[in-house]
Amino acid sequence: MLATLAVPVLIAVPAAGTTSAAAPTLTALDATFTVSERGSFDTYGARVAALDGLLEKAPVDTVFGEANRDAVDAGAGSCPAGIPAPDASWFCWYGAQNDPPNDDAGTENWMPQGITGSWDAAAGGGTSARGLLVSWYDAQNLGKGVRISFVDNSDPANVRYRHALLVEPTAGDDFRGVTVPDGKSLHAGGIAWVGHHLYVVDTDRGVRVFDLDHIWRTAADPSKSKIGNDGNGNFHAFDYRFVIPQVGEYTQDGTCVRPAPNPKTDPLCWSYVGVDHSSNSLVTGEYISGKPGGRVVHWPIDETTGRLVTGGGGAVSSVAAYQTSRTNVQGATSHDGTFWLSSSTGRGNDGQLHRTRVGQSGTTSATPTGPEDLSFDPASGDLWSVSEWPELRVVFRTPNAAG
Repeated sequence: MLATLAVPVLIAVPAAGTTSAAAPTLTALDATFTVSERGSFDTYGARVAALDGLLEKAPVDTVFGEANRDAVDAGAGSCPAGIPAPDASWFCWYGAQNDPPNDDAGTENWMPQGITGSWDAAAGGGTSARGLLVSWYDAQNLGKGVRISFVDNSDPANVRYRHALLVEPTAGDDFRGVTVPDGKSLHAGGIAWVGHHLYVVDTDRGVRVFDLDHIWRTAADPSKSKIGNDGNGNFHAFDYRFVIPQVGEYTQDGTCVRPAPNPKTDPLCWSYVGVDHSSNSLVTGEYISGKPGGRVVHWPIDETTGRLVTGGGGAVSSVAAYQTSRTNVQGATSHDGTFWLSSSTGRGNDGQLHRTRVGQSGTTSATPTGPEDLSFDPASGDLWSVSEWPELRVVFRTPNAAG
């Protein structure tokens, strides 16, 4: 237990539609998009197999069970108030202004982006906990890449969590932080837990896949400066004690332009991702600053493997595509024909949650400032999100989101 915390704040936001607003429009797009795994699962699979023989593996439940930070209760003075609601439930991250390296509530070194839950994992998720996973990217571009918070909220009165680092296995029995070609950190704007796979969007290219069945325990590093194999039989990860390796990826030809001049054929931007359990599909979409036209696309999931359904040559074809008239969309997901989209309106301003169906008018309600990715729990009807701004960031849920 770490001193007094700013717990990840769970905020129950009023059910979608309680505040009327101009109706968002989601229009069907007559287009098919394609990505391909390009042999990546074979390449990374061999590297992961080699590293399995050098590192201790840890089950998902072990990471949840070794939580070392406490979230802050919604009623604590250090936790932002969020949006009042009768059944308020939210949490804030551990906050420690006198302990900057561990100040999750206020740090500008890491920015939270994506969210998914054990309900997304379903069968094969490898956990008995009711848990959340939240992605953060290294905003200082120090080569750390992306970390994942394993949040155990089985007991809403005692929410605890721990960070683990995503890594990319390399040739020569080693691994490195997850970055993009220009050396900057992967943005990780959305994540989805499907079986034992963790899908993480790669803005320009597609989606990367990490394997929660191959979490590795790493050595302590008080200097917080080492990554990978030190040549002496030890592996480090900037003092994060667990790492999750990439095992594959699905990428497109070309890189995104926003907004797309030709939305039916131009490459996509990959800003966020969710899971539609009713159609067993991955939902990806585009953030466009200040302009409408972002595309939302469904990709088929193979129920047996948890991977995307591939055809000839490892290609995956989308099964549905749409465009939205909303701007600044940071997250989207769907279930039984209902779509939810989150929009940001600047630091300190309420965010927006749009609920709609294709070709129909929708409703808009307020959220805490800076909402990001979305995850829908079909069993409870709760919609989860996370907000990003330092000192204002919370994890919150919208109850009865389907109305």
